[in-house]
Amino acid sequence: MKSKWYPLFVICLTQILSSTDNSVMLNSLSALAVTFKSDVTSIQLANSMFALIAGAFMLAGGLIGLKTGWKKLLIIGLLFLTAGELIAWISSDMIVFTWVARVMAGLGASLAIPAAIGLIPANYSGKDLAIGFGALGASVGVASSFGPIAGGWVIDSFGWRIAFFILAIAFGFAVLSAFLINEKTKDRVKFKFDYMGTVLFATGIVLFTLGLINIMVWNKLITISALVVGLIIIIIFVVYESKLEKKQDIVLLPLVFLKNKTAKAGLIMTSLIFFLSGGIAFGLVTYLQVVKEFNALHTGLILSINAIGVILFAIGTPIVVKNINPRRICQISILLAFVSIISIAAGVNSPTLGVLFYTGVFIVGAASGLLSSQAGIIVTSGIPDKYAAQSGGIQGSMRNIGEAIGIALVGLIMISTLSHSIKKGILENPVTRNIETGKIKLTKSVPFISNKELSTFLDKKTKYSAVEKKNLLETNTRSQVTALQIAFASFGIIILLFFIFTFQIPKSYNQIEN
Repeated sequence: MKSKWYPLFVICLTQILSSTDNSVMLNSLSALAVTFKSDVTSIQLANSMFALIAGAFMLAGGLIGLKTGWKKLLIIGLLFLTAGELIAWISSDMIVFTWVARVMAGLGASLAIPAAIGLIPANYSGKDLAIGFGALGASVGVASSFGPIAGGWVIDSFGWRIAFFILAIAFGFAVLSAFLINEKTKDRVKFKFDYMGTVLFATGIVLFTLGLINIMVWNKLITISALVVGLIIIIIFVVYESKLEKKQDIVLLPLVFLKNKTAKAGLIMTSLIFFLSGGIAFGLVTYLQVVKEFNALHTGLILSINAIGVILFAIGTPIVVKNINPRRICQISILLAFVSIISIAAGVNSPTLGVLFYTGVFIVGAASGLLSSQAGIIVTSGIPDKYAAQSGGIQGSMRNIGEAIGIALVGLIMISTLSHSIKKGILENPVTRNIETGKIKLTKSVPFISNKELSTFLDKKTKYSAVEKKNLLETNTRSQVTALQIAFASFGIIILLFFIFTFQIPKSYNQIEN
């Protein structure tokens, strides 16, 4: 006879594996670039794809679960994730890896995560319910701490393909485990599924985010068109949902989540958590693996410092702080995030990783943890109980969209600044100023590559003098550090702008009225 905690084991396993997939993908930046002869811009797109697709379809995933049941939805989601990992393992090029493997995994997450969240109240109540949600939160922390380290070791020892193959096996095991869950039977909710809303929301989000990611790759007309059309479709989606809600009770995005100031502020804070963590993690991995040329394990160990900050403050805040003021905690989080990001920006200029850098990495994790301790409660406290079942999918969607946009923005600032800095450095240097019209042609976007890769390129393509080669390598290093500093500092300022939204958060949960 299975323990009553067996469903929770499968739920936590699903969350751990999904979070570990993100860690492995992030930590594979350098290895993927070498295998597919790609650059950071392409890896950035692949990195964003999982979160982008998951965010675009997670609203629909939450609704499907209400209609079909959470167990069935979990199994389907895990099957998609298994297929995504297997395709990543055998991918022949970056196109297959990004547009098939990562899209498949993102679709799987958009179904599996809402299902995992929905299975907790379906199986537990009272004190057990609190334990269930606490275990789910702890699973994210476990994956964030040990995923980068374990994934880094596998990538360094056996290669990135084996890392994704191991994940495929693990997801396959999760599928078999999910079949054994005894889901407590509840009446399925009968409603007309919002297909039009699903298409509008997914199309708008995907177009806008892809436009943001590809600003330095696509021509201006295509980029502007993607951004503008994406925003227009999102506005149409909101209007459409408003009209549909007058005709039927259950829609993709109930407008209470947008009209209620508390719930809306909570969703903004929810997206900020992953906007912050996604952007910072992508910037850190680029710095550590491209500029410092660290291996995946070393990178994973440093990322774990950030994860420890998240865990300590996410779990510790509600335990230590009595009479919590959610507005004050969110405001402190944003200020801490800004200060820590500026600290990281200053630290990357050091020849060795120093106190400023490590302190910044830990504190930015602490800021995310503080936000995590409050954001979900703020959302659910601001809405009527009848919308609670949809809350998980909506919050999950906001998290993933925030992460995708965070990665996109940091990448955009890095690449655009790097391109300008390198061109300026080459053209102002007497030794290298004639290279543009002579041996190489400077393009619109300069790839983020290590000095080792650049040195190999220079040796293969054209015979450069020792002085030219030395100057080009020095320009590359100096420009990369400048680009990262500007990217981190700019990102910190953007984070600070979120402070405006904290004034819609009440000072006490007792002040919240549904």
